[in-house]
Amino acid sequence: MADGDAAALSRLIRASIPPGLTLLHVTARHRKEEPAASLHAAGFVVIQWEAYEAQALDTLPVAAAEALRTGQIAAALHYSRRSADLVVRLAEAAGLAANLRAISHLCLSADVAAPLTAAGAAALVAEDPSEDALLKLLDPPP
Repeated sequence: MADGDAAALSRLIRASIPPGLTLLHVTARHRKEEPAASLHAAGFVVIQWEAYEAQALDTLPVAAAEALRTGQIAAALHYSRRSADLVVRLAEAAGLAANLRAISHLCLSADVAAPLTAAGAAALVAEDPSEDALLKLLDPPP
C-alpha cells in the first residue's frame, strides 16, 4: 500500500512491477504531473484518461459568502489543493479573507493545506490521506 501521495504511489508501482508496461492513469482534467512523470521516467508507458473535470466558480456562492460573513461556519473540509486555493482566492475577492482565516480548516494532506496556511489560516492535517482520518479531525480531543 502506498503512503497516500502520488510520489509514494509511483515508488510502490516501480517496486512492484517491471518497467516497460503500459499503465492507465484515470484522472481529472486538472491534475498534477505525478505520478505519471516519474513513472514515465522509469520506463513505463502512461496513458492518461481524463475521466472528469471539476470546473471552478468565479465567485463564492451566495450562501457560502453569507455563512462566512455571519460566522455560521465552524469548520471547512478540504480534499484538494486546487479547491483550497480556489476558496482562498474567492474569499479574498469577496472581502472575506479574515472570515475565512477565522474558521477551522481540516485538510486531507499538507499539500492541500498549503494555500490555506500561505493565506494565514490555521489548518489541521489528517493523520493519513483518507476521508476517515479527515473526519476524525472533527472529533473533540479526549
